This record gives sequence, C-alpha cells and structure tokens, in this order.
Amino acid sequence: MKRDEQNPTAARAPSPWLTVHEAAARAKCGVKTIYREVRAGRLKAARVGGRRDLRLLTEWIDEWLIRTSEVTLVPANDKRLGDVTRSVTSAW
Repeated sequence: MKRDEQNPTAARAPSPWLTVHEAAARAKCGVKTIYREVRAGRLKAARVGGRRDLRLLTEWIDEWLIRTSEVTLVPANDKRLGDVTRSVTSAW
C-alpha cells in the first residue's frame, strides 16, 4: 500500500476554514463571544451540519476585529505599560 493510501489527509492542503475554537484563539477572545457576534450579525460564519457547527474564514475574523476595534494612542510617558512603550516608540 502506498503512503498516500494509508493516510489520505497527508497530501491535502490545510483548510482555510476555522472552527469556533480556532477563530476564538485567533481573535484572542472567548468562544461565547464568537457565537454572540455571529448571532448578532456582526461576524460572518458558515453553518455546517448541526445547529451550532460553524466555520469561519480568517479574513472574516480579521475584518470583524478591524471593524470593532478602537485604536487608542498611548503617550510615550505612560508608566502603566512599562517597557512596552519604550520598545514601540523606539521602533518609530
């Protein structure tokens, strides 16, 4: 038996579709947040199979994050961030 016949998934390209858990990890939020945003219509998802089985594309997650995120500029002398501020301002 050939190697590909033993493991048919070995030759497949990775799927662009994320599970809800993978989407939550990418967005650094909870699974419930993903479900809530999909239910509210603010985040696109494809429903497959069962009632709660959703798949999301990385592009949809990124678009949602950009749309719902608020950019906040932090002054360079803000002590709450410690060394993070220095590394960010030195890169500019």
